[in-house]
Amino acid sequence: MMAARLVLLLALVGCAQSAGPAGGDVQPAKQPPQLLSFKELTSWAYVEGLEGMPESVKALSGKRVKMTGALLPIDDFEGCDFWLADPPALESHRGPKDHQMVHVVFAQPVRMDSYIDGVTVVGTFRVKSVVVDGYVIEIFRLSVESMEPIKSR
Repeated sequence: MMAARLVLLLALVGCAQSAGPAGGDVQPAKQPPQLLSFKELTSWAYVEGLEGMPESVKALSGKRVKMTGALLPIDDFEGCDFWLADPPALESHRGPKDHQMVHVVFAQPVRMDSYIDGVTVVGTFRVKSVVVDGYVIEIFRLSVESMEPIKSR
């Protein structure tokens, strides 16, 4: 009797898993992404890491967002990792601060022929201080779902 219950339980669990969410219910369409500007990300005086970051910015972690900026290669023009930067921050002789750049990560490698002046990316945003050898190397990350170049007029 115990073996029969175990087999029935395993069968039910297997059906629930193969049916998808909520036993086969249709998943709702994705919510439209929240528009996130560099102005919002840089609305605070950056010190280091997450220090002094407003709660409104921290609350964006895990949200689906849409951002526009300049896409810059980290190591090469081909790969999964790039920086998305606020174009005016790139014009500074000191370069952008950590909160003026977002580490964008693609699931599949992307090939760029040159610098892309402007892109719009949609994906899941994450706020987390990443420290390597005592240095903060990123505080924002965007796992990209889609990317569109901004067309010049």
